[in-house]
Amino acid sequence: ATSAFLIFILIGVLISVWVVSGTVPSLIYYGLCFISGKYFLVMGFLICACVSYATGTSWGTAATIGVALMGIGKGVGIPDAVTAGTIISGVYFGDKMSPLASTTILCSSSAGTSPEKHLQSMSFSGFLTFFISACLYFILGLYFSSDTGIPVSDISYINNYLSANFHISIISLLPILTTLVLSIMKVSPFISMTLGIVMGVIVAVAFQGANITGIFDIMSNGYRVADGPGIIKIMLDQGGVQPMMWTFSLSFIGFSLGGVLDKVGYLNAVLSRATARAQGCRKLSLITYVTGWLGCAVTSEVYVAQMLNGRIYKDVYEREGIDNAMLSRYIEESTTVFDMFLPWTTGGAFMATVLGVANLHYLPFSFFCLLTPVVSMVLTIFGIGIIRKRSI
Repeated sequence: ATSAFLIFILIGVLISVWVVSGTVPSLIYYGLCFISGKYFLVMGFLICACVSYATGTSWGTAATIGVALMGIGKGVGIPDAVTAGTIISGVYFGDKMSPLASTTILCSSSAGTSPEKHLQSMSFSGFLTFFISACLYFILGLYFSSDTGIPVSDISYINNYLSANFHISIISLLPILTTLVLSIMKVSPFISMTLGIVMGVIVAVAFQGANITGIFDIMSNGYRVADGPGIIKIMLDQGGVQPMMWTFSLSFIGFSLGGVLDKVGYLNAVLSRATARAQGCRKLSLITYVTGWLGCAVTSEVYVAQMLNGRIYKDVYEREGIDNAMLSRYIEESTTVFDMFLPWTTGGAFMATVLGVANLHYLPFSFFCLLTPVVSMVLTIFGIGIIRKRSI
């Protein structure tokens, strides 16, 4: 939890620095030049999924690629809630399916299985849900184009403003490239984000004409457009440590409450009752889902919910002759792709703040996260993809 709260602070600094360094403006500029409204959603979903899968981090992808896509989405006339839902789906696909993700390691270890078996158990349902989600975003994107969104003349005006106030070039993309490359190399998130911030400061001073004093003020309070049209303010007024404090405090309080309930044994006592009548994979999967959702809601932290469910159900799955890889799969599917829907969890508070969209607003458009339990339960009911003991 401490690491999650530190990342809150780093993300606030990183976003503000990347705006003043021209990184976010350059991404928006190039995105408006090459991406149309029709294909924006499916492309955004695929881009976020690929980056998150390669880096293993949903938070880092949302705070980098996601922030830029929110700006591009505004430029091509896509509603913020739809864009945010698309980003959420993409980044959490990577968080769920990537061998580099921390949740992959935690779910497999808490369930008593290997990461390889864990990913194998999720592969069919995960990629099937991914394909269905991509099709839905493609269909939804057909309703959006430059004709129904912001006029082409306004897009040209936005790009003219960005090019007049920022040095738009590949050099401005160095901060985000630095962070992404380091993330792919499995460098610590703290180091990769810190170096991304340092690179952003260098680019801001050397190529954008910013001064150090002004940059430190922006780090604290966020980047604010002094004089510009409303759409530009919406795109670029982002980041800063102070605007993240409300999110930080809400998550801290929620996590503290969940920690107390877990420590005194309240959650374990309540959830353990659910295992008494659990027999067969169908009932076990449903109960695991329910307690996974409950764990996220009560503890406010996905990691605590994952460890708690692994501890409760490990022996039960073994008793029923079901491979523990199935337990790790159900834990992942009930926690990783759920906590961002709740505004008081660390994931939910973070995503709502970074993307600037309320949790309940982006929820209906987060197709991958919504469909994951549905597809998984349907497959389980029909006995598809169930792994028994010693079958792998």
